[in-house]
Amino acid sequence: MRVYPLTGINITKPYNILFKIDRMPDGYGIPDYVTICPVESLESELKSDHHAIIIKSQYPNTKTYAITTSHLKSIGDVYNIRIALSIIYTAHILYMSRDRRDVEQQIYTINPFYCDCRIGTQHYNENDFSFNVPYYDLDPDDHYSQKSTYIESDLIIEELDEEYSFKSLSDDSFKIIEENIKKKQAPFGTFKESLQAVNSLIDTKHPLRDKFMAAFNFMYYTIPHTDLTLTTIIYSSILETLLLKNRENSKKVSVAFRTACLVEFFSPIEDKQSLATIIAKMYELRSNVVHNGEFVFEIDNNNLFLFNSIRSAIILLIKRFITLNINSHEDIQAIVKGNLIQDGLNTGTQYLKN
Repeated sequence: MRVYPLTGINITKPYNILFKIDRMPDGYGIPDYVTICPVESLESELKSDHHAIIIKSQYPNTKTYAITTSHLKSIGDVYNIRIALSIIYTAHILYMSRDRRDVEQQIYTINPFYCDCRIGTQHYNENDFSFNVPYYDLDPDDHYSQKSTYIESDLIIEELDEEYSFKSLSDDSFKIIEENIKKKQAPFGTFKESLQAVNSLIDTKHPLRDKFMAAFNFMYYTIPHTDLTLTTIIYSSILETLLLKNRENSKKVSVAFRTACLVEFFSPIEDKQSLATIIAKMYELRSNVVHNGEFVFEIDNNNLFLFNSIRSAIILLIKRFITLNINSHEDIQAIVKGNLIQDGLNTGTQYLKN
């Protein structure tokens, strides 16, 4: 068991993100999970006052920790913690956006925000050097000492009044899902339910688990939104990971219209065309970065709209995989086909404005 300090996340109770359960020959299951834990719960989670006192003395300004149970090396722990933080971030946005139904386009039901949520301390954080992340190892008693100083913009998880009913993930009635989407109702009534729904995407039984592990790992680096050049590349990588088959050609076009069809599901054709065009513009920006060596040093109003729209689209895309029970590339193709029939088009490329 290892304990890692976190910067920029504020919670009031522990949250477990389950990755897998290793079955022993006798059938006993050993869970592999990451617990995101507030400092107030450190003693109870570790079941050790002694270790908790040492950890608090090493990182006196740390409000939140990640506790790992895996038998991986520390770099493997860091990979899992990135995914856990991205899952919590995604669940929080879906939970906080659950009642935004007074808008036309689907992407505006999501309110994207940025926060300086990182693994490590302000002086040493995982965004800079993966191998230098400080951690405390309970067995053996080996730890790195690094003082921590906080900066302000935290990811604050607050569970509000539970006034929305939750549609069980086991209820696969398409009619219910269809009506919820038409009404722009998110089936995430409480934060706990939202977290469980997003966590289910990395369940070992989920056919697309590897894709979501990769996507959430990418997403971690975009949460602070500190490196705009990197963010441009990562946004396209997330969308390609979730929407494309291996070695698929015409990535820009395919990603653009598939994102539009899934995110703007049941929306007018104009909304799909608008989002497809935004995705295409992102690829133009990415091409300038990757092929021409250009860097994005600042965001003007046009690029700010582009970045925010794509972030919202990615969160909604993840929501669609949950609510529409998307488990394969064929499911994605079927949804695209349904949109084409609804809009009277022959191919997805027609969603891209000339």
